[in-house]
Amino acid sequence: MLADCVSRSQTQFGSTTPYKPIEYQDFVPGAAETDAPFHNWNRFFFIYCDGMIHQGTRKDPVTVDGHKLWLRGENITRAQLDFVLKLMPVQDTDTFVINGCSAGGIAVFLWADEIARVLLQKNPSVRVLASANAGFLFDYPQLSTGINYYGEQMKVLANLTNREVAPPNSKCRDLHRDELYKCLMPVELSKLIETPLFIEESLYDNFQMSAVLSVPCMMGYPFPSLKGCNATELLQIQAFKNRTATLLQEAYDVNPTIRGVWAPSCPFHCFLLFGLASDPESAKYAVPSGSQWTVGAATELFLQGHGSEAKIDDVDWPGNANCAYIVQQS
Repeated sequence: MLADCVSRSQTQFGSTTPYKPIEYQDFVPGAAETDAPFHNWNRFFFIYCDGMIHQGTRKDPVTVDGHKLWLRGENITRAQLDFVLKLMPVQDTDTFVINGCSAGGIAVFLWADEIARVLLQKNPSVRVLASANAGFLFDYPQLSTGINYYGEQMKVLANLTNREVAPPNSKCRDLHRDELYKCLMPVELSKLIETPLFIEESLYDNFQMSAVLSVPCMMGYPFPSLKGCNATELLQIQAFKNRTATLLQEAYDVNPTIRGVWAPSCPFHCFLLFGLASDPESAKYAVPSGSQWTVGAATELFLQGHGSEAKIDDVDWPGNANCAYIVQQS
């Protein structure tokens, strides 16, 4: 992990030094007909420059092969939140959505309740919602080693970054005082989170297939293909997909604050919310295939507070035909 941190520290994923002014097109408000339901919302983008899933802090740097690593994820996240609250009139805000994908999706699980606490202190009437995209990670034996790689990595991370500052979710901290690494794992946090939550997760998330399961055949980012996988690899991938679906359903059943799950059987990583309600390409991604339940439709239902839906695909790849081969069709 530390060697990877050294490498990241020399990129925009581990330092702000390489950053230049940039327009993040997905976060720029558009016209109502192409950017529903968020066309008239204020948007704030938290950069990811700590490499430690937006959390953890230690006062002194860690030195690796002569490189000093400053681990200040919690400080950075709180500083960005303070900046947003200085710009945004919280007292006049009716709805605040915390959204993130990949590391940002994990951060939604980590930070949603704490950010909600801060906002509600300033405005008890504000409605705080959370939307986690491609962040539902869980422990699973890695094919190449048989080790539960993700859990072991979180133990290392907690040891590195959480000795001085505990993970953000206070309920999890109280429950797992002797195993704080569990408070960095979304599958554990999904049982405890108290902020209304919507989860978007591919059942064939290619980052998890690579980093957690360690299957080399799923190439391409963010929309990979399974066509290069052999029969043995496909069996392993299907087993991981089934585990993902089971854990998502269990989280939904156990925690009533999870107000929606949208999980298609199509391979991708990070399916952003903004603009998807009316984006023609997004209509190809629906659960079940060909239905009205696109991510945009499911998101609008969540925002409007109309009931609760768990749309978890019950077919294996390529059963959701509209999006199974989208990378080849594009």
